Amino acid sequence: MSINTSLNINAARQDKYSLALGKIPSSVLLSPAEASTFEQAQTVIQDKNYFNLALKTAVLPGVSLGENAIDTTFVTIKETDMKPVFETFVTELKMDEDYIIYKLMVLWIFLIKNPEGYNQYGSGKTYDVTETTGILSLKNAMGDTTLAIELYGLRPISVPTIPLAFTESGEINMEVTWAYDYFMPRKSTGEAYSLILPED
Repeated sequence: MSINTSLNINAARQDKYSLALGKIPSSVLLSPAEASTFEQAQTVIQDKNYFNLALKTAVLPGVSLGENAIDTTFVTIKETDMKPVFETFVTELKMDEDYIIYKLMVLWIFLIKNPEGYNQYGSGKTYDVTETTGILSLKNAMGDTTLAIELYGLRPISVPTIPLAFTESGEINMEVTWAYDYFMPRKSTGEAYSLILPED
């Protein structure tokens, strides 16, 4: 059975989709052996430190503008609500053989629910670091990035049950649903577009 690498530790691996996270707050709970493996997954993107997660599938995030209907005596006027509504973001992560990524995602959700309970681990003001920035990258057959989306205020909100069953490939995947504040496509040069969103 082949070794599954969710954390993209194997540099020779070429995944078509990947999600790079600026940080994973629950990593403070890893044992020294797990932390050593986890640190190997760290990569550098635009002079920032990220943890690169290999994806089986991903759903590109969506955005929409609402519409307000204003009834008048003669006609209904439709007015665009200028506040963008961002759809949830869903990924299917490739599981590592030690299930480290599963533990990290589940513990991250508990951290969001009860951040003060994690301060005993010396992580400081944990409630300030329950979210992160993520970069979803899509690569072509040559390994070049064709599309990159930067998500701000990213945090997991759902990890469903995972069936454990033998497959010929030995691959187990984990679906994670994320919430985020907003997203922005990145330029071909790497940085995000500078766009000021309307305030609440």
